[in-house]
Amino acid sequence: MEKNLGDIRKMLKYKFELGHNAKQAVTNINRAKGAGTVAYTTAKRWFSKFRSGNLETDDKKRSGRPREVDRDAVVNTVEDHPSMTMRILSDDFGCSHTEIEKILKDAEDQNMNWERLEHPPYNPDLSPSDYYLFRSMEHWLRGKKFTTIEEMRGSLTEFFASKDRDWYRREIHQLEEQLQKVIESGGEYFE
Repeated sequence: MEKNLGDIRKMLKYKFELGHNAKQAVTNINRAKGAGTVAYTTAKRWFSKFRSGNLETDDKKRSGRPREVDRDAVVNTVEDHPSMTMRILSDDFGCSHTEIEKILKDAEDQNMNWERLEHPPYNPDLSPSDYYLFRSMEHWLRGKKFTTIEEMRGSLTEFFASKDRDWYRREIHQLEEQLQKVIESGGEYFE
């Protein structure tokens, strides 16, 4: 669900005016609008404002350009305190949790020396099970008939046990070749 912060704040204010507490408001809003629509800490913060007499739900005008986030400071903070949540980081650095998520994702990509490639969300050419496991399993199962689930499970257990560690390693390493083919084909399907 696309979050509209103004609407969420109005829902929180409505629940406050009904006499609900922050926990009840979060439960009801998330049940109606989808899990994760509003966090308990957000509701507590707004209920505190409402209790103090500030019933405004609109954003106040801000002047100037949005604040730049020190990306290195975010990464260093996470390295020093790996259990910190995105919400805490976003509060500490004065930005959205999605901005924190983007910073950490970019940092991870740089650490792994990965290059971001555009590709379709699902490509069966990248699924190891599609290009080696199922093919090999198909040969194993050819001509076999099972009368019970237990017979089928037994046969599959035998199939997996018959493959040594090098078989799995070799087939997984072929994924790199498949990735290169996908890149060269521009994400199009290939044989």
